Amino acid sequence: MGENGPRVVGSSVGDIRGSHVRRPSPLELAGRRARYEVFHFPDARTAEVVLWLHGADGTKLYRLECHPWLYEKDRDFNYSGDFECRLTSASSMERYSTLLTDNPTQSRDWESRGRFLVPELMGECGGYPEYGRVRTFRLRGMQLRFEIKDIKLRSSTDNATQGPLALESFSFSVAVRSDPNARSPIAEPVKVTAPPPACGGGYRSR
Repeated sequence: MGENGPRVVGSSVGDIRGSHVRRPSPLELAGRRARYEVFHFPDARTAEVVLWLHGADGTKLYRLECHPWLYEKDRDFNYSGDFECRLTSASSMERYSTLLTDNPTQSRDWESRGRFLVPELMGECGGYPEYGRVRTFRLRGMQLRFEIKDIKLRSSTDNATQGPLALESFSFSVAVRSDPNARSPIAEPVKVTAPPPACGGGYRSR
């Protein structure tokens, strides 16, 4: 990646046309400022995010898509989290099902910190760095920051892990900024100790 960072241009659900084969050009920030998007989901079961990251020439380079475990319209990816995000290239085939993985030998869609599970969002687990409500990903000249907040839970086993609590509603924010030193083709492993077993059995950085 070049020295310029990412530019996120709005959200556009369902528009995936115009992906011609080319080597991705450097990303750049509009006015060199990070883009910040907030989504509010009164019904967590239908939560959906689709954001395109564009290049300097306006070309779509990366697609960020997030859904709960109930989503079944993607034949190429199994969303298995209470809320899970996937990052893909718009113009090239990748060996990874999501660029948010930090596992160079990824073999399962769920192998990334882009998957949020209810136990990881509660109490002290929710405040655990990089595995709780706030998570950052550094790759390809950019840094993405996800945050889940305004969480409301309900008593139900209708959730990704069949635990006693399910997401009822929440807000989700995405921040994208330039990071010229982030040169990994997939997310860099995080340099924090993995959370304790009480925080659930989600993916842990390699």
